[in-house]
Amino acid sequence: MTKKKLLKALAIAIITTSLVACSGSSDNNDETTSSVAISTPTANESNVDNVKSDASYTIGYGMGSHITQDPNLKDYGFNSDKVIAGFEDAINGKKPAISQETIDKSMKELRDSLMQKMSAEQVTNFLKVKDSIYNSDLTPKTDIKDPAVVIYEFFDYQCMYCSKVAPEIEKAIVNHKDVQVAFVEFPIFGQRAPASEYAAEVGTAIYKIYGAKAYVKYHNGIFATGEDEGKLKNSTIDNVAKSAGADITKVKQVIKNNKISEHLQDTLEMGFKDLEIQGTPFLVIAPAEKADDSNTTIIGGYTQYSNIEEAIAKAKA
Repeated sequence: MTKKKLLKALAIAIITTSLVACSGSSDNNDETTSSVAISTPTANESNVDNVKSDASYTIGYGMGSHITQDPNLKDYGFNSDKVIAGFEDAINGKKPAISQETIDKSMKELRDSLMQKMSAEQVTNFLKVKDSIYNSDLTPKTDIKDPAVVIYEFFDYQCMYCSKVAPEIEKAIVNHKDVQVAFVEFPIFGQRAPASEYAAEVGTAIYKIYGAKAYVKYHNGIFATGEDEGKLKNSTIDNVAKSAGADITKVKQVIKNNKISEHLQDTLEMGFKDLEIQGTPFLVIAPAEKADDSNTTIIGGYTQYSNIEEAIAKAKA
């Protein structure tokens, strides 16, 4: 996506958010919105002008509210006069008062600053739940004794970018015998693509019954099917599980007996609430022992191997 398209998308998203927020953020807002709708029974010129005026103010107010209420934006220290000036120039079709080079630079600095702040908060929150994730017997892990570094991979089997990052993580396993992977089953698409949840349940049960080797074979096998983005079928999952040496009847019984579905829902809730995960893949790379803010790295989305390698080096430093 080009920078112009990105800025346009951000602007549309902000306006959309402001309108939605104004329609249901509080009881008072609901009453105001309802009263506006009820008080416009005719379409005379005066009413039309009033509606346009109110709508214009609502959009501007909503955008301002979005900035002040967003915890990542409100602490940045925006100059409200400049925000208004920029908005007026844009809506009146004027050229920007600053150069495109300055716009690009300032947007990059803003983006980097916000990303650093969000990442730092996510690292702090992850460190609070790290042990509960790692120590769970329902968190599949590669069979590495006394690892120096652990890669926590939050993923969904139907996530296209998860399938693309999987080989990059495999490189880390091959190149570093002291790096362990904790596969955090995170079926983010489970509601609209139920096979995601079923695949996560089966994978967790396979690890519980048969151990790391069978799980990794199943894990890689699902991604190898190429059935992502809503295409994955339960029959495919069963076939891959059988190829990994699993008995489907036993797997389904373990899913039920160990309340694996509930475990996955708890993991999703933890990810959304505590880690503010917005998508997959979501990688956390940290030392196995004495992980802290200085040696833990979070990578959201697809990434190249070089970034994983850099994070491993940071964790080992």
